Amino acid sequence: VVTPTSSRHRMLWLLRRRSRDYAATVADLTSGTAVLGVFGPGSRELLARVSPHDWSAESHRYFAGRRVEIADGFAYALRVSFTGELGFEIYCDADVSANVLDALVAEGSDLGLARVGYLALDSLRLEKGYRHLGHDIGPCDDPISSGLDFAVGWKKDTTFAGRDALERRALMPSTRVIHVAMQDPSVRLWGEETVCIDGQQVGRLTSGAFGYTVGASVGLATVAADVDPDSA
Repeated sequence: VVTPTSSRHRMLWLLRRRSRDYAATVADLTSGTAVLGVFGPGSRELLARVSPHDWSAESHRYFAGRRVEIADGFAYALRVSFTGELGFEIYCDADVSANVLDALVAEGSDLGLARVGYLALDSLRLEKGYRHLGHDIGPCDDPISSGLDFAVGWKKDTTFAGRDALERRALMPSTRVIHVAMQDPSVRLWGEETVCIDGQQVGRLTSGAFGYTVGASVGLATVAADVDPDSA
């Protein structure tokens, strides 16, 4: 189970509580695990250079994970990207992570490989509209109001915790999430700005950053459910 840093202990508590009903144990492997994000149009070619596996779309589907050999070690590769483009997250033992990183850097020089920081990642994910736990969504938010209801297993034959409450919320959501882009590129969004329509406050930005791909500030805003995004 991979969970955001901010929810590590909450997830650990939840898994341990549920494991009491099954013949299962739960171990926290965080301190012994490293993760390397390999994102961008050349990520498949780069990974193929340091791993003997097939990294094509047919062999490694979106959101799929598998154990792979990479550099001089092994890792769990998950095809997912927080940048909104092709990418993989490579989870390996901490003691081989430096070797895996060195191999990626050595093989990626002619592919335009570059290290990026968190602010670059934040800018890219906002251009795509990806929610960030702790800013755009939190313990008091639900998938319906957050625009994440597509990720709920409505078609499953089994129930899950909170399903009844979600089905009621789907009939009458109180808020919604909209994407915001500034027409004036000189205006910088940071998050927490107020969203107004005709002088009336209708919501607030939960995240904001300059989107270098689109050449303007972009953000995510939580507004009242009846707000028309085209008028905001």
